[in-house]
Amino acid sequence: MQILAIVNPAAGKTCKYWSTIKRIFKEMEYDFEVQFTEKRGHATTIAAETDGVDIIASVGGDGTLNEIVNGIMGRDVTVSVIPTGTANDFVKSAGLFTDYVTASRNLYSPVRKIDVGCTAYGDRKRYFVGVAGMGFDGLVSKTTSQITKTKLGTVPYLLGVLKHLSDYKSVEVSLTIDGVSWDQKVMFVDVANGKYVGAGMTIAPHAEVDDGLFDIIVVGNFGRIESLIRLPTLYRGTHLKNPKVGFFRGRHVELTSEQSLSIHVEGEYIGQTPASFDILEKALKVCAPL
Repeated sequence: MQILAIVNPAAGKTCKYWSTIKRIFKEMEYDFEVQFTEKRGHATTIAAETDGVDIIASVGGDGTLNEIVNGIMGRDVTVSVIPTGTANDFVKSAGLFTDYVTASRNLYSPVRKIDVGCTAYGDRKRYFVGVAGMGFDGLVSKTTSQITKTKLGTVPYLLGVLKHLSDYKSVEVSLTIDGVSWDQKVMFVDVANGKYVGAGMTIAPHAEVDDGLFDIIVVGNFGRIESLIRLPTLYRGTHLKNPKVGFFRGRHVELTSEQSLSIHVEGEYIGQTPASFDILEKALKVCAPL
């Protein structure tokens, strides 16, 4: 089988690990080629222009994987994730190989089909395999340097949270899940295919990547002090016990509001609401442990 390794040298510890990964590829006698990304969005371009490849190895973090997914949707290509990023939230959510050495030795692992989310905003759309969000967390993603997040992981995100808590106000939104609509004030709304976001935040503890459903987390009208107190529960995954946090499941989500909200996908700011979200059931093939 023909393998293309798309390597993001800017992600996490990719540069440190790449020589070992390449040595393993040769030891395993893989038929492989390598392309290095040079800028944001480059992995999408490489993946979209690739032809005659059976497996694309994503060597990087969650952002690298997201770009590759957006380049291959609708094509019969399997993705193998070699996690060398800072967070690697998706491999933990999906139960894939979390160690880069083990992942490198198992590119011919059995194929598992997983769901993919698709968000439409304005005249654009974006696919995702982990978590998308709108509101406070979207604003934090918008104002936190992607380069800094890549190198330092959770710390810049937490600093961004503290920066914006002082002046952020909850927003009245209209939310629709599978045809059921209501209005409420929210701090943020996350639409999750996977469990984790933001370098280990367990935003959707019950999410499964192959159940054909989003887990939708609606965080209501929290004040500054209460937000600070409750922040650790997001990492432990115990926030769903709070009566101000709503938990829903569905296949189609829409959000509108008079004041537009920032949208993030896998922690990367992409645009502003209004937005809609659809689950594409078992739309992506990944290499997975037995």
